[in-house]
Amino acid sequence: MSQEKSAARFSRRDLFYLGALLLVAFLVGLRGILNYGYIGQDFDPHNLLIKTFPGGYGYGLTNPPGLYFLGNLIYRHVTDVYYLEIFAFLFLVLNLAGLWVLFELLWRMIGSWRLRYAAAALITFIPFRTIHSLVLASDALTVPLFVAIVLLTLRLFRNPRSVFTWAGLSLTLSAALMIKYTFVGLLVPIAFVVGIKTFQDLTLRQGLRCLALVVFALGIPAMVFLLQMRESRKLGGQTTSGHWKAKETPSIMRWSDILLPQRSDVEIFSAPQYFRDKVYVTRKYSYLGLVHLTSFTDSQNFFQTPPAGVSTDWKQRAQASFFRDRSPRSQTFSALSVAWCLPLSMLAIAGTLGCGALALHALFFPARARVPAETIVVTALAAGFYAPVFFSLTRLGDPYTPGYWLPRLVLPGLLVFFALGYVLLDAGAKNGPPRREKITGTLSLVHAAVACGIFIALLF
Repeated sequence: MSQEKSAARFSRRDLFYLGALLLVAFLVGLRGILNYGYIGQDFDPHNLLIKTFPGGYGYGLTNPPGLYFLGNLIYRHVTDVYYLEIFAFLFLVLNLAGLWVLFELLWRMIGSWRLRYAAAALITFIPFRTIHSLVLASDALTVPLFVAIVLLTLRLFRNPRSVFTWAGLSLTLSAALMIKYTFVGLLVPIAFVVGIKTFQDLTLRQGLRCLALVVFALGIPAMVFLLQMRESRKLGGQTTSGHWKAKETPSIMRWSDILLPQRSDVEIFSAPQYFRDKVYVTRKYSYLGLVHLTSFTDSQNFFQTPPAGVSTDWKQRAQASFFRDRSPRSQTFSALSVAWCLPLSMLAIAGTLGCGALALHALFFPARARVPAETIVVTALAAGFYAPVFFSLTRLGDPYTPGYWLPRLVLPGLLVFFALGYVLLDAGAKNGPPRREKITGTLSLVHAAVACGIFIALLF
């Protein structure tokens, strides 16, 4: 498929289908808010910082100040009683808007309507996205910011001389880095894909002018990041000092632990729970096993029904963390989810590697491109977002106990990887006979539909 002929409009049937997906996701999210789904990992310190910001905040902490600034605005100027519910509702709406943009991108990247529908359903209801679009943490804001950066990068990929687009991208990246440091990983792939396209399409003189725009526009968010890291270093912060292992000491999580499954991974098919079953114990499971388990279950039980002692009265909402137990029904569906979705994790790995190769080929040989511009940009930026966490795992002092392998830390990148599995299926199926494309699409859609039913069931 040509890079320039990738437009795909929603049909009336598409609009009805996607609208139904978002409506159900909205209702699931509302139920999550009513059941305190925003109370998750590190809730108490996050909540305290929101109420006291800027007091108590310092760059010695793990997160930038953006989350606390936004939360404090709601707490001080909207309501100091239901500020958590309001903030969670804002998260929910922004993430659904981000999903709509991802739908549009998928429609340009995938030709088969069945595979489009399967991909859209999966990224809408996959548990780690559903849960962490509400949990009070910076992760809840990453998908909407990520898709905004993708759209701006796509515009520059097609017209790198647009000063206004560069300005918008620079401001959006700078804002994103005030929310989550991981966005620094997008700077290199943006410069890479736009830089190559610039010198392919423009004269040397025009390209050098655009290069100055690239350096200036990406230099601003880079400086925002470096200034924050300097402040963290001054305070001996977790981001610059506390996380890392001592030099010349062996890695706690080795590359073999990251890239290869291990025999004990078979235990994840019983859907062990994060706290009760201590899945975070060092090398208890491989990285692949941990990511699969926590992508397709509510591993920390954030969406489970609150215990009897927690008030469900709207006028007496709890504002402190509490522990939840998983219901027997949820446990059954969680175990089913881990087994049923194993092909999706395998497909995500294949899709990421395959689409990465196709994207590089299209970037360097545009006349023979087999994927559209959207696939190039989305794949590059998803890899960029994933990279800072992924390549840090072997250098961390303790990657297991704090959960640096959790999907929430790489949410938009991992979400895209699961979608790329369907992009690769589409690329392979459309090169074969029409019957193969239909069979592949139908099986994928049925499998995704069953998976989504399981996801909703395990969250209730």
